[in-house]
Parts: sequence; C-alpha cells; structure tokens
Amino acid sequence: MLGCPGGGDGLGPAGTGGTGGMAGSGGGGGSARSGGSPDTGGAGGMVGGSGGGGNAAGGSGSAGTGGAGPARGCDTDLTGTWDLISTSAYEAPGSGTLVIGADTLTVTINHRSTSGLDFYRLAYSTQGSRTLSWQGTSEPAISIDVQNTPVALDEGSIPLALGGSWVFSANMVRFSVSVGAVASSLIVDRLSTGTMVGGTWPPRLPRPRLAETYSVSRLSPLASQFGFFGGQWQAVNDKDDKNCSITVENNSVQFDCQTGNAFNGITHLTVGSDCVVSGSTINSGYELSARRR
Repeated sequence: MLGCPGGGDGLGPAGTGGTGGMAGSGGGGGSARSGGSPDTGGAGGMVGGSGGGGNAAGGSGSAGTGGAGPARGCDTDLTGTWDLISTSAYEAPGSGTLVIGADTLTVTINHRSTSGLDFYRLAYSTQGSRTLSWQGTSEPAISIDVQNTPVALDEGSIPLALGGSWVFSANMVRFSVSVGAVASSLIVDRLSTGTMVGGTWPPRLPRPRLAETYSVSRLSPLASQFGFFGGQWQAVNDKDDKNCSITVENNSVQFDCQTGNAFNGITHLTVGSDCVVSGSTINSGYELSARRR
C-alpha cells in the first residue's frame, strides 16, 4: 500500500532545510511495513515523504516483507513432518518420523536393540519419476519398482494421491494393490524365493505374507476428514480367520483386530485440530502419539 508522506512541506528560511514531517529531520523515508495478513502476505513498505527545502531529500521506504501463510489445520491437511512416539510397560520407548506431502511420503521407525539403535525407512516420491525405497540399519537401500494406474479419489486431509491400481516389485516378489470404489485389496504374489525387502522388517509391525490375499471392504460410509476412507470396513485374509474391523469416522480411526501380533486387540487414534495425534493399543499396552512440527 502507499503510505502518507514522511516529510513536511520544507518551507523554512533560505539556506536551512524545512522541518521534517512526522519524525526525524530532513523528511526521512517511511518505515518498512511488516507483512500483511498471514494468508496473503504483506505489500511493500510505505513510500517515503518528500524532503524539505534544505539539503536532505527524503528517501523512499524499504520494501516490506510479506507474511508467510500459516500451515493449514490438521482437520483439513496433514501435510508436514510428524514426530512419532510409542511407549509400553514392557519395552523401551520407540520413536520415528513421518514426512507427508502431495508428492512425498517418508516413514522412519527407530528401534533400540541389543546392538544399539536400529532404524527402518520407507521413502516414496513422485518428484520427477516415481520412486520407492526401503532401508534397514547399516544396509543399502533397496529400490522397489512402482507402477500406478491412477483413479480419482477423495482422500480428504491426506495430501498424497492413493487411488488406483498399484504394483510394487523387487527381489522377485510383487505386491499388487487396488484402492478405490468400495473395496481395496492387497495381493502378495510369490514369484520366486526371497522377500521384497530382505530380512529387514521393523519388529512388532505386521508383515504381509507371500501368496496371500488381504481384502478390505467398506460395509457402510461414515463422515470423516479422510474422505473416501470414512466408514465401517472389514479386513480379512484368505488363508486364515485373522481379521480386523476398522471404523473411520470424523477425526478418529479405530482398529479391532484378531491378528495374534502386537496390534491384536483395539487400537484407537484421534487426530486433533492442534495437530497432535493420540492413541493406544488396549490389549498389548502400547501408547501412541504424534505431533506435527
């Protein structure tokens, strides 16, 4: 915006400068404004006033700095870097980070073992070419080939596009995943011996088994900040009777699973508008939390 002139009329006696306007001699330039409203960023600084009739001319004001818009609330956009923490009465606390955006997803899980602090990292990016890699402690990253036939999907506050048919392959193993309509499926095909990511896999984290099909079907829709994923879901495995009932409603997700692993029982997560996630796994005694930086 244009400010008021900084200097006065400068009509003093001959040979002397006019009295500066507002403040300061010689009609100094207007002070720079800070940025404007957080959403739009501020305009430049005020224009300096005209100088007096004496020796000094008023200088122009320096440009203001535009204000940076704030991050959107987590009820509408989960984009950002999240610190993850898990605690249990039976083992040392765990930690990790989650970085998520429209073109990236990186999950790092830290686990303390007898040899020190181990980490496991899954990194996905669509910047340029589509890439996916998996890396465990002191091991080189494993590149996983990714193919996707996209389908438009309302992911709600999840910034990453998830819809469509996906195929992930590495180390002679292929995962086929379909996300969309009212059902999703995960099919793990065994092409040869071996596993996609070798022997590195986070302890306590459920691992898909080869030559099995995992189907997740939506029984009824529910309003949710996660868009399409809102609803009552049923997840089953075609090889045994292990299953999960999943409820995604408003800002919360609940899993009620009969799986025989660390996530057996009820796990509840709630995403606060203040970007703090809290949760727990009742049967196994885990407390889970996350906070966006």
